[in-house]
Amino acid sequence: MNTLDPSNIESISVLKDASTTALYGVKGGNGVIVITTKSGKRNQETQFNFDSSYAQQSVEKL
Repeated sequence: MNTLDPSNIESISVLKDASTTALYGVKGGNGVIVITTKSGKRNQETQFNFDSSYAQQSVEKL
């Protein structure tokens, strides 16, 4: 979850009743949170985003 960019989330659904969580088996017995991310769009150029940081520190001689 820490690496999921919030701007890429399309929807979040909370499923609590047994009939909707049945698809997820025993592990979904107490409820399921479904996070749907945004999909690419047809006829649109591919986009890449890149973030980077750099830091350097030097010790002065005394």
